Amino acid sequence: MATAMSTTNHDACGFSCNLHVCFFFLYTFFLVVALGYWFVASLCASSAKKRQEHTMRDETERFATLRGLLSVEHAYSLRFDEILSLFQDWDEPAAVQYAQEHLAPIEDELRYGTLALCWPDFPNGEPLPSFQLIRSFCVERELLRSGHLSTFLEHPALRCLRHFSVDARAQGLMRQELQLITTCEHLSEITKLGFAECQLGSGDAQMIAECPFFSQVQSLSFYINKVRASGMVALLSSPHLALHELRLDYNAVGGGGLRGASFDIPPTLRSLELRGNNLEDVDMQSLFGCEGWGQLEVLGVSSCKFGDPGAKALADGGLVSLKSLDLSHTPIQTQGVIDIAQSTSFQKLESLNLFGCTFGPAASFVLAAEGTLPSLKQLSLSTYELEPEVIEQMAFAPALDEATRRACMERMSLSRLAWRAKNLGIPRAHALYKHELIPEIIKHTLG
Repeated sequence: MATAMSTTNHDACGFSCNLHVCFFFLYTFFLVVALGYWFVASLCASSAKKRQEHTMRDETERFATLRGLLSVEHAYSLRFDEILSLFQDWDEPAAVQYAQEHLAPIEDELRYGTLALCWPDFPNGEPLPSFQLIRSFCVERELLRSGHLSTFLEHPALRCLRHFSVDARAQGLMRQELQLITTCEHLSEITKLGFAECQLGSGDAQMIAECPFFSQVQSLSFYINKVRASGMVALLSSPHLALHELRLDYNAVGGGGLRGASFDIPPTLRSLELRGNNLEDVDMQSLFGCEGWGQLEVLGVSSCKFGDPGAKALADGGLVSLKSLDLSHTPIQTQGVIDIAQSTSFQKLESLNLFGCTFGPAASFVLAAEGTLPSLKQLSLSTYELEPEVIEQMAFAPALDEATRRACMERMSLSRLAWRAKNLGIPRAHALYKHELIPEIIKHTLG
């Protein structure tokens, strides 16, 4: 019996020891688990805190970069593409709003954007929030070739645009594509519209002239197209367009096509560019024989075909507000230059470009005379094509600007220039080099 009780006690002690060992291992296990959980939680919290600090630091650095990009002394120093690149992986509404406010005074033409910067997933997805910073956009050949022009034009984000242009680079713009543009109500706020090398004809110009969505357009440009005379008449007479500037460079306007045409010149028109067209004398006479040119300030008719009769039509056209006239590389000669110089309409003319025009001493005498074109500040000449007598006469004309006189003096022979300098009382003029002599002569002629 004693032996049985001893065995029972021994078993009980063994069971008790085993139980304590189990409790110890369970306690140790849960303690390790708890410590591990605490360690992992602490590590995650620390990592999250570091990420938050890094994010805050990154946000601070990005804001600092944005402020630096926006803090430019001159608007033309603005690196707008870098601002858009900054927002490509930074979706912060407050930053976009900050940029919007500080970009407000910047000219629209400097706020130019591309799909790659503002809609990288096009035609899928949505444009980035930074798209609203854009004011100027150009549809290029790649977008036209993609066949997704309608997708782009249907998006309301385009309402922020003020300048819109198409550059087809001689590929041409199809009529249905032009129709998509003229019927896009999201473009109703644009003020500048341009079409470059789109092969647009007079019918396309008529479509644009009849578009009611372009009533805000102030500047319209057709560069290297085929608008011709009828298209120009349609644009000038449009009831929807209130143009300040019209550019029709290289559009086959003229060739007698303006003969007998009637124009309703917009009273808002201030600048007209007709460079590189087929304007002949009869076209100039018909165009500027109409009334309504009194408000025009800038006119470019360089590289056209009219001669002295066309220049006479200009001189008699009543362009009393004209400040800049470009007649370069036209076949006008002495009488045409005289008519321009003696016109009573050009009292406000400040810039006259006669580069590439040839004229004789009679015209240079009129140009150099006191009281001719009283507001003239800049006269451009191709001195290599003028006679020596003309050059010398204009080199010493006090009525002409310094740049013109300098250009003429540089074409004079050193001996002749030294002789004229000696007559002005400049000592040792004959011993000076030409480039040293010219400033002294100009100083003396200015008095």
